[in-house]
Amino acid sequence: MPPEKIFSKDRAAVIRMAIFAFGTIVILAAASFVIMRIVPPPTPPAVANPGLATETITVGTAKINAEVAATPAAQRQGLSDRTVLASGSGMIFPISPAAQPGFWMNKMHIPLDFIYLNGGAVVELKEHVPYTDLIPFFPNEPVDAVLEVNAGFISANNISVGEAAAY
Repeated sequence: MPPEKIFSKDRAAVIRMAIFAFGTIVILAAASFVIMRIVPPPTPPAVANPGLATETITVGTAKINAEVAATPAAQRQGLSDRTVLASGSGMIFPISPAAQPGFWMNKMHIPLDFIYLNGGAVVELKEHVPYTDLIPFFPNEPVDAVLEVNAGFISANNISVGEAAAY
C-alpha cells in the first residue's frame, strides 16, 4: 500500500496523537515550573564553619573579628557556602611554614578582599576578588597568614602594604 494512502487513512489518528503529545509537553512544563516555584533551592547557611575559634586581628588601625581556619578541613571550607559576612568580621588562614597558598572561590556567594600577611605586616592586598571565579589566587611572595574580609574593607579602612598587623 502506498504511503499516501496509509497517511490519509490514519490522518485523524496522527492529528490526535500530535495534539496529545503537545498537550502532555505543555502540562509537564507547567508542572515543573510550579514545582520550582514551590520548592526553592536550599539556601546556604550564614555560618558554614560553626565552632571555629575567633581572634581579634588588628591591621593598621582596623580591628577584625576573625574566625581561625587552623585545620586543613577548615581551610578547605573557608568562607564557602556563606551568604553573609558580618561587618568587621573575616577569616584568617594561618600558613606554617610561610608559603604561597592558592585560594579559589568555590561555592562563594559574597565578594571578598584578601589581606596577605607575613612577619606581622601586610605584604600584599587583593581587593574585590571575583567570587565566581574558580581560578586560584596566589600571593606574589610567601605569607604566614591570609585574612579574608568583606569586599571594600581594605579601601574603607585605608589599609596599605607595609602596615603592621597583629594576629
